[in-house]
This record gives sequence, structure tokens and C-alpha cells, in this order.
Amino acid sequence: MMRREVEAGAIRGIRIAPSAPMVSHLLFADDSSFFIRAKREEAMKIRGLLQKYEDVSGQSVNLDKTTVCFSRGVCDKNAKEIADCSGVRVVHEQDKYLGLPTSVGHSKKLITNIIRDKLSKKLQAWRGSLLSKAGREILIKAVAQSIPTYAMSVFKLPGNFCDELRSLVSRFWWGSFEGKCKISWVAWDKLCKPKCLGGLGFRDYRNFNMALLGKQAWRLITEERSLMVRTLRGKYFSNSSFMDANLGNKPSYTWRGIWEAREVALKGCRRRIGDGVSTRIWKDPWIPSTQTGRVISPRRVADEDLSVAELMTSDGLRWDYSKIDLIFLVFERDRIMNIRLSRTRVDDIWYWEWEKDGIYSVRSVYKILEQGEFTGAEQSDFAREKALWNNIWKIPILPRIKVFFLANL
Repeated sequence: MMRREVEAGAIRGIRIAPSAPMVSHLLFADDSSFFIRAKREEAMKIRGLLQKYEDVSGQSVNLDKTTVCFSRGVCDKNAKEIADCSGVRVVHEQDKYLGLPTSVGHSKKLITNIIRDKLSKKLQAWRGSLLSKAGREILIKAVAQSIPTYAMSVFKLPGNFCDELRSLVSRFWWGSFEGKCKISWVAWDKLCKPKCLGGLGFRDYRNFNMALLGKQAWRLITEERSLMVRTLRGKYFSNSSFMDANLGNKPSYTWRGIWEAREVALKGCRRRIGDGVSTRIWKDPWIPSTQTGRVISPRRVADEDLSVAELMTSDGLRWDYSKIDLIFLVFERDRIMNIRLSRTRVDDIWYWEWEKDGIYSVRSVYKILEQGEFTGAEQSDFAREKALWNNIWKIPILPRIKVFFLANL
């Protein structure tokens, strides 16, 4: 019903940019947001649609929990008239939607205060309990470090605030008495290492934040038809791809975080060659079994937007060896020739190099950010250390003894 009214012009939603799609409503479970012009006619139209829904479904809208918020350009008289005809109360600013503030300005205190208060209350409630080290470990991993996860997937939290969260969790882990903290016998960075490397597997908030934002960057690369992608494209990169997008003037807090996480997403992002039409030779990561996936051979062709399809024969079923041999270095030429071409002329697609299913994984990105990428020599040292610690954690003794052992290595 909303879509029909929008198409008929009876209701007009909002756009964040002229080339962005119009948004008239957002629906998630029992949360519903409607965006209209501050006109009595449109408010009455919304009320009529809700009444039709109530008559058909038997469900009733709770007007006591429904509010309306107006932009700064709407006068008080007009706002009161629209609110009265809608039967809802006016608020100056919507509080939260899906647990996050609906409006974020230059100050990030609103977001950080919400997270800090939730975490502090949880930790304070647990301090009065007699918990073993194993119990503290489970509570930290399952609850304390999960509280800011949703906010981290939308916003890039300030570095000093991540350090503050780490400090709160660290004090809880080592314990405190009469307001004084006990000695931290091991650096928190070491405890954040995986158990197979001598740590306890606690999360580093900064790296986990970037891994979560990288997921949003991956969506901007691969899900071009989603509402989020079309909206951000209309605002920030209407004339280019997300790969080439600039930060822009006065970027939103959300866009700034995703833009900064783009480099994280590009670490394992690769192009799987189909017909080669949409993959650019010099700009896109498409060379397999290389560190960046990008071509490092000197560019001998003037067209920087030349597509991979130009390296194939006219039927697109085989590589044109003469062209490839002329343009690329030997090692890149060999890797290109080993790429199997499709006989059905499918489109090129993005895939994630570090997962077998080719889909972005926060886990794999976080692991790379924490551990880094190993060379051949370092890989053997990593395997030996991993085997050692796996054997240590399998010893049938109390967890607190294993933790004590960790603190003295």
C-alpha cells in the first residue's frame, strides 16, 4: 500500500541526494519508520493506511509507543497540527532504532555512553559473584565482548574508547577488591592471541571493529542492488565504483567508517573471471596466487580501463597468448594462462580469497589483522607453536592452572 501511494505521488519520501533512491518507509520486525513531507494530507494518508492494515490483520497500532519527529524547517504550529491529526506525540529527536541512536552528530558521546553503560552494568553485577577463571573467560567472550558488536558493525568507534572498553574487561578479568585493581600479570595483547598461539582468544576491539566494517564494505562491492548500496552510491560515488570512491565532503559517521574499512575488504577481495568484460586489467585484483591480486607488470597499453576480455580470443573461450606474452611479465603470464575460462560466457564476480565458499568472513579478516600473513619460513614456526599450545590446552587439569601456566611463559 505504501509503494502504491508513493508511485501515485500521494506520499513523498526522503532522498539523501538527488541521485539516491527515495525512501518512504523502513520495516524491521515490529519497528516501523515512515518518512513523509510535513503536510496534513500525507499524515492523514499514512493514518488511513494503518487503519486499513488494522481492519484486515486484526492487529492494532499502539499509538502510545508511536512518536513523530520533524525537521528544523517545520514551524511549531504546523508540527502540532500534523501530530494532532495523527494522534501521536511529538519528540524533538528519535531516541533509538534497533538499539542505536537514529541521529549522530560530530560528537560520538551518545554512542559510546550507551555501550559503556551497558558493559559497566554487566561487569559490576558479575563482580559480586564467586567466579573461576574459566567462568570469567566464558562471560567475557559470550557477553561482555558481544555488547558492542552491533554498534561496531555500523560505526568506527574511537581508538581511545576501544582502549577504555579493553581496560574495563581487563580489570574484571584480573579482579579487584575495595575499588583497587589487582596486578595484571600478562599484557592484554597477549591474552587476545588465539589459544593455539599462547593466548586466551579475547577480542581486540580495534581489529574486530575494522573486520565488522569490512563486511559492510564487502556488501557495497558485491550487492549493488540493495537499498543500502543504492543509497550510499547516490550520495558518495554516483559517478564511480566503490573501489574508486573518495571520502567526499562532510561525510557521515557511518560512511567514514566503511570507507576506512575498504582497504581491509580489499585484502582478500578478488575477481573470478567469466567473460572478462567487467574486470579492468590494471585496476582490479584478478591475478590468482599473488599478494594483492593486481597486475604489477609495466603498463604498455595506453587505455587504463582496458578489460580482461581484450586478452581473450574473439569467441571468449581461450586466452590470446600473443597479447598476454606482449603485455605481462613471465610469472604473471603463467598465472593468467592457468585461469580456466567458462564455456557459457558467465559474468565476472567477486569472491573472497580466504574462504572456501568465496564469501566474506569476519573471522578470517580478524585472524589476518591479529596474526598477519606468514611467509614460508614463518609458517613452519607457526605450525610448531600451534602444536605446542594445542597440547598444553588438552592437559586434563583445572583451567586456573592452565591460565597460571600461561602467565608464567
